[in-house]
Amino acid sequence: MAPVEEDYLDDYGSFAARRHERLANRRFRCTYGRARVDGVPFEAYNFASEEEAVDFLDLVGDDGGRWARRRNVLIRVPSGAGDLLERVRDRVR
Repeated sequence: MAPVEEDYLDDYGSFAARRHERLANRRFRCTYGRARVDGVPFEAYNFASEEEAVDFLDLVGDDGGRWARRRNVLIRVPSGAGDLLERVRDRVR
């Protein structure tokens, strides 16, 4: 898929509440990475546990993106990039 990395945060949990209002007063242990594949932005979240990934997704809800989850990893692409999401899902299975 030849992703081009743009950002990586080892301790995204401390940053998450500033980005998502619904996460105020919550602390998640996860890493965060943003990359581009074929020019389309792509975000990956790697949580310490599957439960934290599910809680995070429940709290963030529909933010205009498309989400996929595999165990403790969440993938997010913009709403118009469903083909990229399907390609990523195929790779992480």
